[in-house]
Amino acid sequence: MNLLFAGLMLAAQATYQLRADYVDVGPPPEDPVGATKKAMAGTLRDPDSAEYRFLGLHPAKCKAGWAKRNNGWQGWAATIEINGKNAFGGYTGFETHTVLFVGEGVVQVLDGPNFGLFGPSKGFLGVGGGAGVCKYLDK
Repeated sequence: MNLLFAGLMLAAQATYQLRADYVDVGPPPEDPVGATKKAMAGTLRDPDSAEYRFLGLHPAKCKAGWAKRNNGWQGWAATIEINGKNAFGGYTGFETHTVLFVGEGVVQVLDGPNFGLFGPSKGFLGVGGGAGVCKYLDK
């Protein structure tokens, strides 16, 4: 019976911690697609013709990396698909990106939709990212 009570207390503490993390990320960006367009302008071949699809916005955070090579991050993670043109002028098809925000500013644009599962980049023990280092706070 005591083990059951202890398990319920731990679950309640985890829920409280999650809610506290959610409050700390600050306000969401007002125009995540517009900010992403500005951030991608220097990397796309024809940024004016690129197409964007907004798929969602989540409060999120990343732990600091092992040996403190990164200081961690908390803010908002937007999932946005981008369809840009290739060297022949044809569209490449929509590719999913995770865009990290602090306030209105884009911190980093990551390839792929797996931010919550894998972190911003693969690494050993959290150096530069890796499994379990980053998470959505509302899932």
